[in-house]
Amino acid sequence: MVISYLARLPDRNTFQLAQGNTVRRIDLDGQLQPGGQVGQFLLGRFSDRTQDVAAEYYRRRGRRPPYLEFAANCTDTDAILDFTAQWGLLTTSHSVPDGWKPARRESWCPWRGDQKDFLMDLSGWRSLHQRFQRLQEVAAAPTRNGRRTLCDLLSRESNLDFDAGNLHLGLEWKAEAFQPQIVTSSLYMAFVAMLWLDVTARGRRLLRCADPGCGKYFSTERPNKIYCDPICALRTSRRNWWRRNGPAWRDGRRL
Repeated sequence: MVISYLARLPDRNTFQLAQGNTVRRIDLDGQLQPGGQVGQFLLGRFSDRTQDVAAEYYRRRGRRPPYLEFAANCTDTDAILDFTAQWGLLTTSHSVPDGWKPARRESWCPWRGDQKDFLMDLSGWRSLHQRFQRLQEVAAAPTRNGRRTLCDLLSRESNLDFDAGNLHLGLEWKAEAFQPQIVTSSLYMAFVAMLWLDVTARGRRLLRCADPGCGKYFSTERPNKIYCDPICALRTSRRNWWRRNGPAWRDGRRL
């Protein structure tokens, strides 16, 4: 089984920011946020390039999941723009609403009135990022309660909303056999589906690096791996050695 999402990549040179009213969203506690809030929107145009966000990950084993790149991304505006230029729009709603169409008459607006125009609410991007970080934290928790919470959160993600989009089952005829697919309508839901597939069908574990100076999340199929990188393992080993032997070593130097 693979996750299928073909992202349309935007043209970074067309990016423009504008202010507008955001929609009401549900927070991590399940509460509906107040409406009528003013937030930033990204205006731009799609290029002719596309990217299958999951293909390279499933083609070779041992690669870092792209959803970890998303979860580790900052939420300041410049970081969101960089991420969007590299991976595509995170949310599912890209079309230009009627209320925004008069902006085309402005000299700064990049839109041309065709299917390449897009609009993305950065408030929606930040809301999804916060939700996914919560999924990541729970997926990396080794406790039974953490596993139950992950089940609840993934079930809640199936209550699809305006930003996240939806998913459906698909099939691809390949090598004289059907290959099952989960086809998503947004980059965000592709990341959620990839996380779900990794921790269930593919037998991968999502962990947080045991090096206190690192703390990055990583995925692995090795049952005894606790560090994201050999450098972290070496740094922790040296730190522990100094904690145990440092005083005696310093006393020996003084003699």
